[in-house]
Amino acid sequence: PVQIRLHSPKVHFPHSSNLSTMRAAAAVLLAFVALAAAAPTAWQTNNGNQYLYVNKRRTFADAEAHCVTLGAHLTSVHSTAENTFITSLLPTGNTYVWLGVYRVTPKTEDYAFSDSTPFSIDIEDFKGPNPKGNERVSANQNCFATTASAKVERGAWNDLSCTRRFPFICKIAAPTTVATTPAATTAEATTP
Repeated sequence: PVQIRLHSPKVHFPHSSNLSTMRAAAAVLLAFVALAAAAPTAWQTNNGNQYLYVNKRRTFADAEAHCVTLGAHLTSVHSTAENTFITSLLPTGNTYVWLGVYRVTPKTEDYAFSDSTPFSIDIEDFKGPNPKGNERVSANQNCFATTASAKVERGAWNDLSCTRRFPFICKIAAPTTVATTPAATTAEATTP
């Protein structure tokens, strides 16, 4: 039997004398523990969509790629109500969280969502420190994040360099439930 003492860094394998086997087993165990600790929280459903807060620091592109591996995209935001819901998923703190909003052309007001849904909102509704494409915006501030910080209005957006690393929120359409009728059994199908 394998005995692991959590109060000690030692791992005891009574039936193995091979030190490299013990080290490999310990490495696998530590990797499993690290993976479990980094696992994202559960999907949250709102208004026909599901959202997942992922507490892994990634660049905008890497965050989008991660969401795509889940069959999702970085979250688009189509209303102030949706923005409020998304903000409710964030832990309180001073970090930003990537949204699926980016500037198509640097220093302009030409915006798009990474999920390719139409960009039909007024960005002024979510204005944070400087999301407008004006002269104060650097040419590399083309991706948008929101925050649950007490320093900035909760849910306000900020345009930042896409190479910065933040946690992120993935979004996917919630699966629909289709009502089905159970198939008739052979006896039911042949009974007059």
